Amino acid sequence: MTLFINKIINKYFIVNFLFSSLIVSFIAGNLIINLNLLLIICTAILIYKKKIFEIDLDYFDKILIFFFIYILICSLINNINYYKNGITDSFSIFLKSVFFLRFLIFYFVTKFLIQKKIINFKVFFITAFVSVVFVCLDIIYQYAFGFDIFGFEATERRLSGPFGEELIAGSYIQRFSLITLFLIPIFFKFKKKYTNYIVTIFLILLLLITLILSGNRIPLAFFILTVAGIIIFEKSIRIFFI
Repeated sequence: MTLFINKIINKYFIVNFLFSSLIVSFIAGNLIINLNLLLIICTAILIYKKKIFEIDLDYFDKILIFFFIYILICSLINNINYYKNGITDSFSIFLKSVFFLRFLIFYFVTKFLIQKKIINFKVFFITAFVSVVFVCLDIIYQYAFGFDIFGFEATERRLSGPFGEELIAGSYIQRFSLITLFLIPIFFKFKKKYTNYIVTIFLILLLLITLILSGNRIPLAFFILTVAGIIIFEKSIRIFFI
């Protein structure tokens, strides 16, 4: 019985560790992101096998499958035409589209893990929160001292923090900002509501300042729209924002 429980715990731990570390892998770069995706897919398939693909397909699932089939057909036709016209001597275009299927498989793996309540969203939210706050503080540090904690020097207009030469810090922060803002209200509610509001407003200011320093205008605009949506639809905290 103990051995069985340990196996279950290990399965949950491995899956949740890989799934949560996906957010951190965005900082490390595309190679680590793709490696993490493949590890999640392979690990889930090894553990849960064909159960992953036995879920009922809804309308959105069918559209998504059709979309990927469409991509494969188009890439195959283009690749054949290029091959006939001597533009290419391989089927690299089609093979890239086949490798693109990893995102479709990842979608079904994620859907299965969510439906079976295998993913620990608390761990996922905490990981996202820590990662985003780390990036924010690193950018502020870079702005103050001219370089971040990894030694990446600041540019004149835009700061990248731990992303180095890739100026995508704003996109990263904006992408996971909602997870950061809702961690405490969902999982760590304070007894006094005022504390929840103060922490939320502090986080919004931190994210807003960092987005401005990063120089990414589109993520900044999206974040402002997101905050505006929160103010409009969350009546209980509207007065505190005002």
